[in-house]
Formats: sequence, structure tokens, C-alpha cells
Amino acid sequence: MRILIAEDDSILADGLSRSLRYDGYAVNVVADGSSADSALQLQSFDLLTSDPDSPVMSGLAILRQLRQRHTPLPFLILPASDTLNRCGGPGYERQRRAYPLCVHDAFLPI
Repeated sequence: MRILIAEDDSILADGLSRSLRYDGYAVNVVADGSSADSALQLQSFDLLTSDPDSPVMSGLAILRQLRQRHTPLPFLILPASDTLNRCGGPGYERQRRAYPLCVHDAFLPI
């Protein structure tokens, strides 16, 4: 499984990518939503994870673009705050998890 992580916090991105690689996932990391959008147009991924408030282009903007392009890519939103309330609507599934969140628990639905 190929996972794209869009995360501007380098410490968080490093920890998440190391944990996922340890579990056998192929992981690419980009620093913002715009870079994630570019990577998605160049390569195929099985999952995208992003903070909804990613700089340059928010994770929510990436999600909207994927849906407008009819790209059936699972998208895992890992918010740093209560921004999850802005996510939703038809075609979106939401599962809330309590913090602190274990990486393995976050990826159980996948």
C-alpha cells in the first residue's frame, strides 16, 4: 500500500512515516497541500493523509479537488484541532477517535 502524507510539521511527518514504514507501507511525505496535489497527479497512491489546515492548499481543498475529479482515493484527515467539524457532507465518512491517537489505531479502518 502506497501512502502519501501531506504534513507541514516535520517532526510529526517523520514519526508517522517511520511508524508506517515499520509496518511495511510505502510512504511519501510532502510538506503542504499543493505539493500533495502535484504528487497525486504524477503518481498513484492508495491513501492520502493530511491535516485539514495544511498550508498553501488545505487538506480540505485537496479533498474537494479529488472529489471533483471523481478520484476514488481514501483520505484520512488527522486534524491538530477541532477542524474535523468542517469535514463532512455527502460521500464523506467520519469516524472520530480520541486523542492521543496511536498511529496503528488511526489506520485500522483502512
